[in-house]
Order: sequence, then structure tokens, then C-alpha cells
Amino acid sequence: MIYRVFLITAILLCCLHVGSVQCADGLSAGNPGSVTIPDAMPWISEHFESYIEQGKLAGMTTLVSRGGEVIHFRAYGRRVLEDGEPLPLDTLFRLYSMTKPVTSVAAMILWERGGFKLDDPVSIYLPEFEGLTVYSGINDKGELQGIPANREMTVRDLMRHTSGLTYQFFTDSPVAHKYAETGVLDRTASTQIMVERLADIPLVLNPGEKWHYGMSTDVLGRLIEVIDGRPLDAFFRQEIFVPLEMNDTAFHVVAEKHGRLAQLVTINPSTGQLVSFPAPMAREHLEPAGLFSGGGGLVASTGDYWRFAQMLLDGGEFNGRRILAAKTIAMMTGNQLPAGENSTLPWDSSLGFGLGFAVKLQQGESMEPGPGPGSFYWDGSANTLFWVDPGQGLVAILMTNILPQNVWPLRTEFEKLVYRRP
Repeated sequence: MIYRVFLITAILLCCLHVGSVQCADGLSAGNPGSVTIPDAMPWISEHFESYIEQGKLAGMTTLVSRGGEVIHFRAYGRRVLEDGEPLPLDTLFRLYSMTKPVTSVAAMILWERGGFKLDDPVSIYLPEFEGLTVYSGINDKGELQGIPANREMTVRDLMRHTSGLTYQFFTDSPVAHKYAETGVLDRTASTQIMVERLADIPLVLNPGEKWHYGMSTDVLGRLIEVIDGRPLDAFFRQEIFVPLEMNDTAFHVVAEKHGRLAQLVTINPSTGQLVSFPAPMAREHLEPAGLFSGGGGLVASTGDYWRFAQMLLDGGEFNGRRILAAKTIAMMTGNQLPAGENSTLPWDSSLGFGLGFAVKLQQGESMEPGPGPGSFYWDGSANTLFWVDPGQGLVAILMTNILPQNVWPLRTEFEKLVYRRP
């Protein structure tokens, strides 16, 4: 066991070249070394190297582990478009919605300690959410109108995205426009102000009606703060990041690490070329956050997120440090959606949703190899992605920072490559 932990740590300190991993200063404070570890999946490296050569992505990383051993870890391209220096393996990436699994784990830490019950009304802890209404139209003054919700929003609703909350992007609706107008995601505000603003806007659906992606996990983050008493960043750091040695994961990048943050890029629609994403969004993680967004605020390295994902695969424990009980992880990664016609995700009937993750319920119609039943995953809007496949003892992570989401079929291609037979 000691040897395995040493080997994993050694691999995570490494800087990968095509076909091999060359150790170097990286994911911890170690000095450069000279040990080379073979890349067990060179076809992944070859495939994504072509993305860089074709100018589709500026830089990225890919990581695969099996049975707790990292068998592939590769960095590609450049951290900054205008810079010829290669992207290091310890590059920091904006996680955006890959923050949500971390917030969900944090909530379940409190649940295990008796801090709340899953079916408690959210209004017990956040009284702003008493007397919620559901959008019903717009009056003559242009104001949103609502009718009383059919029941209260619960903590379980927040964790499985059946709260009735939405996002100001993804949908073109009067409620989404009101979110933008009100500034519910104002990074300079606080989680308390965010909740106050959200609670004044009608829901888009009745709580528990069906899965709808929105700001549920941001509200969950505020609920954690109220129940525990610590700010969300402090709770994350003390309860998750320190035990898992996730030393590069935070809500903002400290000054001495600014040179490790990946450039946020997009595609110029006129030229088809990669360009830097405009400020202020491209720079917002370089300053301390006022809003600790549980739904999308974290920055992390690939190695840090692997430690988190490996903890999930190992039933809540990593390197001898337990974060959650195995039965809690099992509950989180089982389908929590209500029975009936809305028991699966709207875009794929083979997928359900647990407490913070999409979960694979059955093999889909496609005959392509991929994650099996029992696997769980989530993505980030800048095209970061991960999944855990317990049946294969596998963790896979891809990190890059390009907008918009799904600009390239990265998940589909990565899954095919990971499950490809040599």
C-alpha cells in the first residue's frame, strides 16, 4: 500500500511528453527529477496532439488512472496563446461546473454529522426561500408574475437539480433574463446577497417536478455556510482540500500562482482562429472572490482533481484519509430523480442524476465502448470534464479552458480513446 501511494505521488509530480511521463517540478514542491514512466495510452496523446496542431485548442491535459495507479498523464500545447512555452502539467484551470461535485461532497459531510436532512425544506436554513412562486407570465408593467409553488424546495432538490431554479444562460426565458438583470452571479457580491436576489424571482418549475439545470448548487453552498458557520472557501479548504492535499484548488489564484493559470480562449467567428477570451471574465479568478460560487467558482490543477475523483472511486477515502462514508458515496452516485417520466436526464434516457453527479443507469443505445452502468460524471462550461467508472476502477480527466461549451466533441472522443483496446 505504501509503495502504491508513493508511485501515485511520483506520477503526479511528472511532466509528460509523447509516449512517456518525464518527472519535473509540478504538482507539489518537489525538485526536478529524471525518472521516466511509460505512457500506457499513447494513442490518447497522439489524438489530442492533433487538436493543438490544427489550432483547435491552445492547451490541455489528459489523465487516466486505473486501480489507483495513474497510467496516462499528458500536457499539450501552450498555457498562453502568444507564448511559445509549453503548458505545464501543473497548470491551473477554471473548473466552472466541475465545482458542483465538490460542493455536493461538502454538503454530505454536514449531512453525515447531522447538520440537516435531505428532505428538509431549504427555508429552514435560508428563510428567504419561504413562499416561493413559479413563473406564470408578465404583467402590463413588464414585471414577472408567479403563482404559489406546489411545495417547498428541499435540500435534496438542490442536490439533484429539481429545485425549479435556472441559469441566466442556457435558456432564453424571462426568468433567465431577470437573473442577468438582477446580477445573481455578481462575483463581487456575497452568497447571502445572491440568495436574497434569487428568492425574489419566480422559479421556472415547481420543486421536484423534473430535472432542470440551474443555480441549485450555488444555493447549496450558501446553505453549507449557514449550517456550519464557516465561509464556503474555509469549509472546502479545511474539510476537503487539506485532507486530500489539493494544494492548488481555490476560489481564486493567489499572486504567486498567476503564471500557472491557463488562458481562457474562444474562437473568433470571423477567422475561425483561437483568440483570448475578453476581460473581465478572463481575469476574474486572479482577484479574491466576494461570491464563493458553489456552482462554478473553483480553479484547480488536474492532479488535484484526480485526488478528489479517486477519493470518490475509493468510497470516500484517499491515502488513508476518509472524507465520506462509502455508503454515502453510494447514495450520492445512485439515481435520485423522482420515479416516472422524469426519472432520467432529458437528453439521454440511460442517464439519471444523483446528489451532485450524472449517473449511468444502463448501457446506452450506442455500441461504442464507454463508461459502464454505475459510472458517474460532470463537466465544466470551459470544456473540463471527468468521469469515474467503478466497474473498471477507472478515473478519467480532461482539462482545457475554451468557450463555448461543447465547441469540440471532447467527451465523446476521450471516452472512445480511454476504452479502446490497445
